[in-house]
Amino acid sequence: MRYRLLVLSVLLSVALLQRGTWHVAQATPVKDTTSHPPTAQTLTGSDFDGGARKDVSHNGDSLAPTAATGSFTSNVTQAPQAFNYLQLYWNATIPVSASVTIEGRVSPDSQSWSKWGSLAISDDFLDPRDPAGTYWSGVIFAGDARFWQLRVTLTRSPDGKVPALHKIIVRMVDAREGKKFTPPASSIHPSATLGQPAYVSRWEWGGSEVANNSVPPDYYQANHLVVHHTADSNTLVSGESSWADRVMAEWRFHTYSTNGGRGWGDVGYNWLIDPNGVIYEGRWGSSSLTQDAVGFHDTANYGSMGVVMIGTYDTAAVPTALQNSLISLLAWKAQQRQIDPFGSSYYYGCAYSSYCAPYHPGAVVLNLAGHREVLPNHTDCPGDQGINTLPSIRQAVANLLAPTNPGNNGDNVIDDTESGFHEQYGSWHDSPSGYNGHSFYTYNAAGEAQNDAVWNWKPSNGQSGTYSIDAHVPLDSGLTTPLTSNAQYTIHSASGSTTVGRSQAGTNEWLNLGQYQFDGNAGGSVELTDSTGESDLATTIFFDAIRWTYIPPAPAQPQIKMVSFQATPTTVTAGEVVRISFTVQNTGSTVLPTQDPQPGNSGDLTSGYVYDENECYLSNAGQTYPTLPKVTGDFRLAMGGMEGSSPLGSDCQGDVGGHPWRWGFGTALQPGETRTVVAAIRFQNYTVYNRTINLSANLAQENVGYMMQDVGVGTITVKPENHPPLPSQVDAQGYPLAQVYAMRVMPQSLLARTSNPLSVDEDHLVGSFRWDGGDQGWGAGGPAGQTDQFIVEQARPFYAPTDGTYTFEMTSDDGGWMWVDGNQVLDDHGLHVATSVTNSIFLQAGLHSLGFKFFDYFGLAQTEYSWQPPGAGALSSIPVLPTTQTGSNQIMIGAGQVLAVSADDLGGMGIAQFTYWIDGGSEQIKPISGTIIPLESLPGLPDGPHSVRFNATDWVGNITPDQTINFTMNTSPPQTSLTAQLAPSGVIQLSWISNPDVKSFTLSVVDTGSGGWRSVGLVAGNSFSYFGTPGHSYQFKVTANDGIYTADSNTTSTITVPSSAHFYRAMLPILFH
Repeated sequence: MRYRLLVLSVLLSVALLQRGTWHVAQATPVKDTTSHPPTAQTLTGSDFDGGARKDVSHNGDSLAPTAATGSFTSNVTQAPQAFNYLQLYWNATIPVSASVTIEGRVSPDSQSWSKWGSLAISDDFLDPRDPAGTYWSGVIFAGDARFWQLRVTLTRSPDGKVPALHKIIVRMVDAREGKKFTPPASSIHPSATLGQPAYVSRWEWGGSEVANNSVPPDYYQANHLVVHHTADSNTLVSGESSWADRVMAEWRFHTYSTNGGRGWGDVGYNWLIDPNGVIYEGRWGSSSLTQDAVGFHDTANYGSMGVVMIGTYDTAAVPTALQNSLISLLAWKAQQRQIDPFGSSYYYGCAYSSYCAPYHPGAVVLNLAGHREVLPNHTDCPGDQGINTLPSIRQAVANLLAPTNPGNNGDNVIDDTESGFHEQYGSWHDSPSGYNGHSFYTYNAAGEAQNDAVWNWKPSNGQSGTYSIDAHVPLDSGLTTPLTSNAQYTIHSASGSTTVGRSQAGTNEWLNLGQYQFDGNAGGSVELTDSTGESDLATTIFFDAIRWTYIPPAPAQPQIKMVSFQATPTTVTAGEVVRISFTVQNTGSTVLPTQDPQPGNSGDLTSGYVYDENECYLSNAGQTYPTLPKVTGDFRLAMGGMEGSSPLGSDCQGDVGGHPWRWGFGTALQPGETRTVVAAIRFQNYTVYNRTINLSANLAQENVGYMMQDVGVGTITVKPENHPPLPSQVDAQGYPLAQVYAMRVMPQSLLARTSNPLSVDEDHLVGSFRWDGGDQGWGAGGPAGQTDQFIVEQARPFYAPTDGTYTFEMTSDDGGWMWVDGNQVLDDHGLHVATSVTNSIFLQAGLHSLGFKFFDYFGLAQTEYSWQPPGAGALSSIPVLPTTQTGSNQIMIGAGQVLAVSADDLGGMGIAQFTYWIDGGSEQIKPISGTIIPLESLPGLPDGPHSVRFNATDWVGNITPDQTINFTMNTSPPQTSLTAQLAPSGVIQLSWISNPDVKSFTLSVVDTGSGGWRSVGLVAGNSFSYFGTPGHSYQFKVTANDGIYTADSNTTSTITVPSSAHFYRAMLPILFH
């Protein structure tokens, strides 16, 4: 664990009074009896828009041009549940000498806040497979908290380069449901002793949650002991009932893979020791008396036992009780595995760690080391005081291991003072320096050997196998003569005798002579002579100590092979699924665990995890897909592909090793078991050409390695999409229609994830309905008799009345998309309850096209879309073209009025052209850059009935079915001629002549002696008999309406009804006027 103020250009503030603690003192809350993994909340730069901001862009990736530094603060965020520990993960691009400062604070109620506290980087969470620019904080105690807030400061480098913060994940746990107990007195160590010390078991501090949610460990014999510190508070603080709370928090952050967790399956340390000296059993299997559980603590792991001191030991001294417990624990393991606390030896895991191997030639590491001594330049753990304590710790461990009798002490080192060392002949010089305070030396014989010595050694436990041999050379002898550069060591092993030359003149205290096989019963020996082959007779050769270090065999490797595979079909159209059937066999003797996502079953498209081509198991760069993180040691099928020389998966979030798609095997694969699983990928093609993809596959043991060389699965041809665009369609009155389709059978897991509208396939058309976007709350039903698994699509033109910013909103249950002028403006993909999304775009006044796609998979169904034009106070339905008038079962178009058709490719390549025919005339083609064409503007359309037949073609060449719209052009108002005559009976007979397309007439009359015009009402036909009042005079006019225009006729001359007219007496009950 490293805490650096300026390393990798990350600057950490030091606002905390006590490291690792942000909290506000509160009363102890009621204990939550549930147990759960960490919760997590993610921030990107734009999520800081709601807080204070100074000289930083809205997405946190740039500073104001003249600013050397800037800061921004997140919104106050409520966590999903109460928490008392948190940890942060962040990803940033930080140029050299630039810096990012991250601080945080917490609150129980969003009113009372802790002080702002700094975030220290914890290298105990390092994983070589993390993306570049990844940082983890330590575990921070938060007290009784429910709210959090972050503050970030960016500082420009001296040469003007600006750092960028890409993402922060805040992970939280509530450890208060951990098992509460009082440590027994036997768990506390007043002094160091030999033998396995007393400890608090995993069940005691973790209960059933730890017992039921930890994965079995790997085992590998330990020959190294690595000491850490947690770098959190050195004392219990308000809200912590015991140190077991701290242990439980560490376990949760290490164990779970959900919400961006490490996913190590258990706590990474083998043992934890609190400041009182109480030892806590860590990773499962660590207390075994016969095996050594492999932890996760220094990136090497295999071949070590990791022990962490709870607290921060940069400036604070390590408590005596803690030291005593640490000495006892280390001495127990050193005695068990014959580990020399002062020695160095081959560390198996170091040889495979990119953090360790570059700093340790031959992977030789101190046997008892602080974390920083294993990973130089990567960490400051276990703190300055912790590392300064280690020499006395080594000596104390050695004292416990020291034999009480002279001669060979039974360890793996033969010193020149032990009986296993024999001088063959010659003269010798004594030196007070050496492995055990003494060594011999002599001078180069420059010819035949004059002095010879043999070190004989036999393992006390009789264990045969591979041993690494090291020779000790004192570095503080005080001699002025040069040391040999070619000491001749001969190793006598079970494989024979081998002579190697080594320089004693270097700076290495231990010289590695190589690895050799030894018979545990017969043992072996190393011989050194004074004949070096050098000409300088003053060259000195030291004869000191030889060390044998057992190299355990590599852990039993799981064995698995791919028996067969087949991809079908090998030619698909964009949007279709390729299914690859794999047969795998466990050829080893161990159970092979596996993980999500689940594979499918042969012939069942609805089962298993189907990847979109641009999806990735580590999520894509835009994070529009979920992450399926690795669980260390689990097995998955790994697939990738090449298109030409370009690998697929370049958009993945992180390095996927050329395999962006992974599937589990369903359940663990038993020894000898053979199983067939099905992987599925939905491919796309956004070009007009066929794509050729060469698929390859492997079997991966996550975070361990691939089990075989990539095998070619086959060549897949992906043809361009063949989905024609959707044309606008209207009913006989010109009202827009939405089309309803049954959905093609699809896997639920893909529908829940995919943001690609082309991945949601139509099966067949089942009907349509009139729709202007208004709320369609179908409940458990749906349109056109559908219930579940249907799709609604619509393309329609609309009119924007003015230039400006228009806000569009869409509500959907389940998923939906919207396009304007062929550009996607709304995306609410996935399976979910009714949710609404909005977006604002600029539109110029005039005609535009709208495309819409919605699907319902199961349960309730609802959808709606609307807009808010510039200056409007609320959302409303998008009007049907406002200048289009409708008549009875026909579309009427007047002068200056609009008839337009449109089409949308609904996520495809886009519209390339319209083809249309007017009144059955010659074909006309209009290449366009948009998705709409106004038809009334075409010249030569006289008044009267017309028709237009049209289709749209996308850039791939897919053509919509022809659509026909019948309409009537009417560019002149009706003209009506009205006459009036007085019949002998006194009845006024009216008649008129008008245009044949008039739909209705309204008669109006005025009594010239008593008032103004009044309507008689609608009249049928072309004549009317009017019964007036005797002695009164009248004038008449008729108003004609042809569906577009209304126009008055001429006004008749005045006609007087004679006073002698008596027609009314016979016409009762006619209403008299």
